[in-house]
Amino acid sequence: MRTACVLLLGLLAACSSSAGSSAGTPDTTTDTGQISGNDTASSDTVTGTGLQPFTAPADPGGGGVLFTISGEVLALGGYTFPPATADDPAFVDGWDVQFTRFLVTVDHVTLSANPDKVPTDQSQTDAVVAQVDGPWAVDLHKGGPLQGKGGSDEQAVALAAVKGQNKNGDKAFDATQRYAFGFQQVPATPTARNVNLDADDLKIYSQMQKDGVTMYVEGVATWKGGAACKSTDATYDFTTWPKTVHFAFGFKIPTTYRNCQNPDNDPAKPLGNEEHERGIFIKAN
Repeated sequence: MRTACVLLLGLLAACSSSAGSSAGTPDTTTDTGQISGNDTASSDTVTGTGLQPFTAPADPGGGGVLFTISGEVLALGGYTFPPATADDPAFVDGWDVQFTRFLVTVDHVTLSANPDKVPTDQSQTDAVVAQVDGPWAVDLHKGGPLQGKGGSDEQAVALAAVKGQNKNGDKAFDATQRYAFGFQQVPATPTARNVNLDADDLKIYSQMQKDGVTMYVEGVATWKGGAACKSTDATYDFTTWPKTVHFAFGFKIPTTYRNCQNPDNDPAKPLGNEEHERGIFIKAN
């Protein structure tokens, strides 16, 4: 089975999570978000960057798990205006926003027993039975060679793999049981493995380390909304606004995602008011 961490502008909200603030000293946080779903980078770091080398994992085969990461369609591209269809996300005030970088650091990918342990508290599970540790530095805008969980227009890159319960005596996964999935988004660090950052990315990543940033987003916003903007002040001149804005944002939002819900389990009945059943099945084939 392949499963993936999905990261996009603050991450998802269907895992039990806790997160820090966007400024000042970051707090440790926890989130229970959705599962979505491996590597285009060289196995070596760029000389002199201080990051650690990365070797793409092999598919572990039946009964194992290959963990991939994707920023989905919006991290690969952005928010087009006007949207191609009425269902596509867009800024309704007329801004077309495209990303050029989407740097994140993730760590501590876990599978735990008993995702339904406490129906009213998604963060509670039994013990961790499998864990892989990075951290991994990734530019989600670059995508990867694997298809993401959202379909053919998504791209994913592999981070790690497990063949069995490496925190539980290396037992095989039980194909009849679901396992809670979790991961962490952590501050940029020189101990991160360089999945796909190039020399220019690494200069930014170095500044992310100094600033304690967990996610860096860069791109360009272009005004395509025509003359629709109005103000209660009839004298306000919207023509003084720039039509093209280059932006870069760094966020201090360390987050722990626990016990993610999984749309792949549909139409299984979720607990309470949750959207999807929690956890993942490990397929023997």
